[in-house]
Amino acid sequence: MQPVATEPHGKEAHALLRNYSTQAKRNLALLNRTSATLAEPSRRLLAMQIPRSLFRPEAVRQYLTAAHLSPETHFQKRSSWPAWILAMGVIMGAALIPIPRHTIVQGQIQDPKQRTLRAPFNGQVTHIKATSGVYFGSGDLLAVIERDRSPVLQQRFEAIRHSLSILDNRLLELEEAAHLTIRNHQATTESLTRSITQIKPRLTNFARLSAEYEAPVRALKKARASGLITPLEYIARYERAHQVIDRRAALQTSLIELKAQLAALPFQTKERLGRYRQQQRVLQADRTELKRQLGETLASLRHPINLDQPSLVTTLHVGRNEVVFKGQPLITVTPTPLALSASFVVPTNLLSGISLESELQLSRANQDTEIIEWINARIVRIEHSLPVSASSLDSSPHLEPRGRMTLEWDDRQAMKGAQLSPGEWVTASLPHPEFTAVQWLLETWTSWTRHWY
Repeated sequence: MQPVATEPHGKEAHALLRNYSTQAKRNLALLNRTSATLAEPSRRLLAMQIPRSLFRPEAVRQYLTAAHLSPETHFQKRSSWPAWILAMGVIMGAALIPIPRHTIVQGQIQDPKQRTLRAPFNGQVTHIKATSGVYFGSGDLLAVIERDRSPVLQQRFEAIRHSLSILDNRLLELEEAAHLTIRNHQATTESLTRSITQIKPRLTNFARLSAEYEAPVRALKKARASGLITPLEYIARYERAHQVIDRRAALQTSLIELKAQLAALPFQTKERLGRYRQQQRVLQADRTELKRQLGETLASLRHPINLDQPSLVTTLHVGRNEVVFKGQPLITVTPTPLALSASFVVPTNLLSGISLESELQLSRANQDTEIIEWINARIVRIEHSLPVSASSLDSSPHLEPRGRMTLEWDDRQAMKGAQLSPGEWVTASLPHPEFTAVQWLLETWTSWTRHWY
């Protein structure tokens, strides 16, 4: 039937509907027969049920030409396609769908690896910071071992220590001299202040007396000048006034001197303390240099024992000031968090799909426990092409090349609240590249043929 360009009317519409109904009944009958054949397959081969000529492109092209289907209308009239074409399309499409594959491998958890820190040389334990049963972080100091000293080196140590002792004594003397200078300054200041306080009232008294003697002295000087009194009489009468005036002048001079001493005392003390500080700086620089030399010499002899990762100190084998020999156990530690590991025997072709530091998922291998949760483990080691005899986890013989991968994880990752323990079996899921049902049929057919023929 040719495609209708315009909408049919009347008898043409009835004829068109009748033709569609007839074609639909034929398609339904063919679909029912095909479904029955698929539901109850016979013992005959599939090629006998459906002729191969129907799969050829020219057969499909002949069908499309006979049905007068154009590219614009064959999708609209797909209901008129034979049911076997639809069924085969569905089957072929399903056969090409990628299917993920996984291989489950099994491994046993290894015991946690404890580390024993040993003495690097013969010497003595000078410091011990580690305590049994205590956690220490990465970089923490556990102990210090000092190498045995040679006679020449021992003499050098003694000379440096003797020089340091002399410098320390000299610094102590300077410190005491500075304190003594400060105390003397305070005492001198108090003494001068007290003397000034005592002189001031006496000076005031003599100043008053000198004022009282001023008028008689002037009268005596006039009488002497006029000749009323002789020089001896003048001296006898003037002696008392002369003593008062001289005493007043002496007290005035003493007061000026005391004030000058009091004013100059802080400068003298400051200068003296400055000299002490200068000497202290010189001695301190010498002491620092000697300490540096001593520290460098000790550093060349001492070896610190530090942690490279957080660990628990389980056992202390030595104590402080104990003599040790090279290779002697010092401290036993267990890394924390406890790193568990397990090895899995894996076909070599699967090892190519994994890499170091990548993560896989683990679960318990015991099927009795209802545990569905998985934990993440890190691949820390991969070994290729191990011989079959090297496999301690799977004793069954295999001809294909095999390898081993080692996974490591943190013991704090618990499943269902129960942590994994050493000696327990775990399983890992290894992903394959995706394959299709057609590949699965080919592999199944190949393995079946190899098995029977």
